[in-house]
Amino acid sequence: MLQRMDRSSPCGARLPRLLRLAALLTAACRPEAAGPVAAAPVPAEIEAQLLRYARCFSFDGGLDPADSDGELGRLCAPEFRMGHAASADGDAPPAVTTYDLQLTLGLCNMMHVAAGGGEPVEQDYLPAELAAAWVAFAQHKPRLVLAEVLEHHPVGDAAYVTLVHDYHDGLPDAVAAGGQAHYRSLLTWVLDQDGWRLRDKVWVDAPR
Repeated sequence: MLQRMDRSSPCGARLPRLLRLAALLTAACRPEAAGPVAAAPVPAEIEAQLLRYARCFSFDGGLDPADSDGELGRLCAPEFRMGHAASADGDAPPAVTTYDLQLTLGLCNMMHVAAGGGEPVEQDYLPAELAAAWVAFAQHKPRLVLAEVLEHHPVGDAAYVTLVHDYHDGLPDAVAAGGQAHYRSLLTWVLDQDGWRLRDKVWVDAPR
């Protein structure tokens, strides 16, 4: 779904911290390292945001493109960063690609337009190749399913960390075997005056 971007670009800021998060996330994906699901439930405010997270990153036509920026604004903190930790692929080494809130808003808006059957308007601040790849993915109309909260941890009173198993459903087999692309996503939440907001999302492709 993602194309790698130049690490020297503004979107690659805070790469060392995201690499550490990615290392933690990758370790958690190993069967021997995956701990049991926490016994206590996720707090209601975090659960509500997880449901919004699934809506925002579902591209099945369920979210009106005109509402996507507002929904992401209610989900994400202003300093939001999203990162994809990719394994080596041919001659390409392992890498973490990061995106700030502006890029995420623009890409997701285009994807919701495409999912609804519309023709997304190109934006100057979005690399054309990247936007084309995301739009092509959205045209398959995949729905993001939050399968399970694997772990969740409060960090003081103003931060919370969740590790979730989520997947896009409804893809052709040529894109994902069995029609599903599975992930492990590490989501870091912060509490501000407007409630809990998603500050970081780092995900890796994972088996079911």
